[in-house]
Amino acid sequence: MRSSQLNTIQPRANGPQSVVRAIADIYRDMAPPPPVRAAMLHLLASTGDVVYRGAVTDRAGRPGVEVSVDSDVRDTLIFDGHTGVLLAFEAVLLTQPSGLDIGPRAIRESVLYLDYGYTDQLGVPAATWLPGGPPRLA
Repeated sequence: MRSSQLNTIQPRANGPQSVVRAIADIYRDMAPPPPVRAAMLHLLASTGDVVYRGAVTDRAGRPGVEVSVDSDVRDTLIFDGHTGVLLAFEAVLLTQPSGLDIGPRAIRESVLYLDYGYTDQLGVPAATWLPGGPPRLA
């Protein structure tokens, strides 16, 4: 995974939050294998405006580590600290959007990644891995 690939998903011209949003978008569409997860984490770590926020618990009660980028929105990723699997993405407003009757601290978007998997055959259930659990069939 190269930064140019993430740029096609969320253009870097949109700001440093584009890397965070691109990673969340990838997890919505696929189950990244370990080498891809490692490459995405490396790119994330090399993004200057990413802030490590430490150990947290996601909305499903799972332990993880949080990183975020602030603009007019705080874009946050929570990863499983052992596997690098993305557990959650959240975008919280930091400013008052013009023309809207919502204020700072309103949640603009919240996604929990509860399981994921892949299959390469039509009609065959995806093998699913839950963070911290053994493989099972979905």
